[in-house]
Amino acid sequence: MDKDAAEREAIRLWHNLPVQDRLTRGQASAFAHMIAPTIDFGEPDKRAKLIEGWIAKELPRTDAALTLSAGGGPGQLRLAPPAWPQREGASAIAFVISLLIMIARRPDIVADARLWAEDGAVWFADAYNFGPWAPLLTPHAGYLQLFPRLSFAVAAVLPLQAVPAFAVWVGLLLRAALPAYVFSSRFSWIDWRAKVAVTAYFLLMPNLAEVHANIQNTSWYLGLYLLAVVLADPPRSRRWQFHDWVVLLIAGTTGPLVLFVLPCLGLRTLAQRGTPAVRLPFAAVALALSTLQMFLLLLSDKSTGALSLAGTDAVTALQIFASRVALGFLTPARWSTVLGAQTIALPVVAAAAAIIVAVLVRGNWKARGVGVIAPLIVLAALYTPLLGFVRTQWRPLLGIDEPGYYVVTNMAWASTLIFFAALLLPRLSSFALAAIVGVCGFLILFEFTLPPVQGPAFGQQVQMVQAAPVGETVVVPISPPGWQMALIKH
Repeated sequence: MDKDAAEREAIRLWHNLPVQDRLTRGQASAFAHMIAPTIDFGEPDKRAKLIEGWIAKELPRTDAALTLSAGGGPGQLRLAPPAWPQREGASAIAFVISLLIMIARRPDIVADARLWAEDGAVWFADAYNFGPWAPLLTPHAGYLQLFPRLSFAVAAVLPLQAVPAFAVWVGLLLRAALPAYVFSSRFSWIDWRAKVAVTAYFLLMPNLAEVHANIQNTSWYLGLYLLAVVLADPPRSRRWQFHDWVVLLIAGTTGPLVLFVLPCLGLRTLAQRGTPAVRLPFAAVALALSTLQMFLLLLSDKSTGALSLAGTDAVTALQIFASRVALGFLTPARWSTVLGAQTIALPVVAAAAAIIVAVLVRGNWKARGVGVIAPLIVLAALYTPLLGFVRTQWRPLLGIDEPGYYVVTNMAWASTLIFFAALLLPRLSSFALAAIVGVCGFLILFEFTLPPVQGPAFGQQVQMVQAAPVGETVVVPISPPGWQMALIKH
């Protein structure tokens, strides 16, 4: 590249760093020497000095964005929020586009909203029968489920016919919030192309028929949101601090996924120890919530629905990981039998293991924290029934049925591949990148359109409940076929 292009690329890479990593001339010098071998221009022995001069010009701009913290001690800095439109303009666009894509994948969820599985049979039925707030802290399947309980506590005071639409929109809005967050100012360290890749995969990943837009499966997306909070830049304002605490408290009391975010949070705490960025109270509360969920899981009754895994051998586990994660993150679930054949699965697992090891060895704390999540979840689901991974939630990991519970594993694996490419494949040509994106997009679009929700129209069920006398128990069929909810008319 020519000198002007090299300068633009160096400054772009410099601006991708968190602000706290680009404050001093020493940081500029270290960064210049690090990226000099990857930017091809001029004489190699002079590149680092030239790059250092270019990015040193940006230091006054960084200084101007910093102000002394009013309540902090000497030397403590508070990052001022960047000015519009660098702040949240992209978030609003990402939020709207995410909603449009999700509705386009399954238009019937808006046109003909229905209650899905536990949404009706557990969360709404409990709130309707026992009062909106009475079941709020009641564990289900061995752990707290605050977000669904809270959502249907609100839904219980709505007209019955409005409850399915409310549940669908809560699911849609929560999912759309994650891409909006990724495009916010909290992710200055991610190149915009990587942001597009991650969010596009999040919205278009295959096998989402059961977890597309309902409250029952929001625990998966809340777990991803909490992981995003851990990976994000430190909050720059009280509003962002409040946001992070709300996400931690809700995600940490909704299902067990806070347990799998802990390794990443621990790595962050170690990497940032001794700096203003470290957030020890946040880490302590996350640990406390994880301990609470584990305690409830250990106390729960394992005799109902628990999965017996005694016959699962190592080869089967590797086949499942290959067919449902390493390759399955891009392919329809119906291909899993073929992709799980040993001649395909074992070489794929070997390659996946090499990628994970490379990320763990060469990556920073962010890459390492994300890289361990997919294997940890699969291993826990396969070999740790004490964690309470009951049949209704984890049977797909064993190749039994019901694809769609791989949201977290697939997102973690896709992100691991992006980290790997950024670390070890920085010189891929534009043609190679286009080919990779094209292949991935082609495979994903096999399942762009999701099948319509099956089950009786909800309007008929409303009439059943309204026609029943007060005090009578009305059994209402819901989606998917075979599920029903029992409501005590009041």
